[in-house]
Amino acid sequence: MNSKEIINYLAKKKIPYDFIEHKEVYTAKDLAKATKSFEKEIAKVLILKVNNKKFIMVVLPGSLAAKLKKIKKFIGGKEISMATESEMRKLTGFKPGSAPALGKFLKLKLIVDKSEEKNKNIIFSVGDYTKSIKMKISDWLKLENPDIFDFSVVPSIRNKKSKKKQKVTKKPAIKKINNKNKKTIKSGIIKKKTKKLAKNPKVKIKKR
Repeated sequence: MNSKEIINYLAKKKIPYDFIEHKEVYTAKDLAKATKSFEKEIAKVLILKVNNKKFIMVVLPGSLAAKLKKIKKFIGGKEISMATESEMRKLTGFKPGSAPALGKFLKLKLIVDKSEEKNKNIIFSVGDYTKSIKMKISDWLKLENPDIFDFSVVPSIRNKKSKKKQKVTKKPAIKKINNKNKKTIKSGIIKKKTKKLAKNPKVKIKKR
């Protein structure tokens, strides 16, 4: 399979889209930069193996991670794992990270994270690290009609960063002294000094 087959498929389905050519990228973050988009709009496409028999496609925003336990519970599978590179090539004909987010095209059951519904657009590879498709999320969901539920989590690295930002260094408590107290303290010190100085006639006191 190649990008031309994907484009022909979309043309037959009469789905409007933008075809984007960009520099070679391998991650959702880099694709977002190359297409001047939000990372959450980049489709993270995963091929999962269920019960060592069938395969399914999972799609979620590029800024999030998939919680496999949630997917396992949703589909009622006993075992679930990521497809190997050789399995992915044999199943889809594409290299890892270049498969399109088109379950029907690849004849795979598609499961989509609920957070995708909040996005305006979706961007995914078309079998090439330098070519992508951008379309409205509403058109894509209509085309695919996938199972939708919440299975995404914020990656642990992002969680740590956000926690660090939330930490606020506490400054040591400083006791506030009222202006009245300050005056009384100062006057007390002055009185004591003047009394001592008065006893010593050699010391002169200059009034300011």
